[in-house]
Amino acid sequence: MPTPSEDPAGNDDLFSLALYARCESALMWLLVTSDDVGTEAFDRHRSNAFGAASRAGYLYADEPQPALLQDNCEVNDAWHYGVGQREQERREEQKQLELERRIALAAAKDWDALGYRRPEAILADLQSGEHVCVAGHELYPDGQCVFFENAYNVPGIFGDLRELTVADVEHFLTDMAKGEEWGLVPL
Repeated sequence: MPTPSEDPAGNDDLFSLALYARCESALMWLLVTSDDVGTEAFDRHRSNAFGAASRAGYLYADEPQPALLQDNCEVNDAWHYGVGQREQERREEQKQLELERRIALAAAKDWDALGYRRPEAILADLQSGEHVCVAGHELYPDGQCVFFENAYNVPGIFGDLRELTVADVEHFLTDMAKGEEWGLVPL
């Protein structure tokens, strides 16, 4: 959303954005009272009011909502729309940072920091016939084969139990750290 402001004066401080949004909203309502709804001028004022109020919400999401934007439904909704966009961006940024952290931990083979058991212990459990759960995926031996079942209960083959290595388990753990799903994922 950080785009050049529609405010002709170019002011992006909270008060200027709120005042501009409120003035544009007032101009829009003047056109409503003169029965000019749907005109180019009406649409422009309405768009400018929404744009300025949503930009204010986006840029100042951590600030209290200005009184100028509280008692008018359209600019109130626009403020909350802008706040919502900023909060969504922050969640996505946090998610990306967490993913990068997990990938770095997997590259460093810091399984403890990821909350995973050591690959050697997982391999030993599989070789002794035990089921192992990691990140919503269950690994289980059946005969000479190790199968997996993902979080959607979709099964797949992990590999031949006689040929599995610690490196294979590390590859699996790395994929889990990246948030990758093994097997089919329903839409």
